Amino acid sequence: MPAFKLTAKQQIGGSNGLPKGTTFQVLTPNGVNTVNAIRIREAVLKQFGKDLSEQWLMPMRFDIVKL
Repeated sequence: MPAFKLTAKQQIGGSNGLPKGTTFQVLTPNGVNTVNAIRIREAVLKQFGKDLSEQWLMPMRFDIVKL
């Protein structure tokens, strides 16, 4: 399973969302070497308990590094 480290470039999702600089990991199935809003949303919900809209969780809002 490929893993990616994401860091928020800006405040995401308003005051109840993710602060700028928040870092977390996203795992993808074997053979998938990119992240998308759906996988980011699942990771945020699992790791932070925040159910944010996919419109806030577009990959362009994060610095993404493959681990």
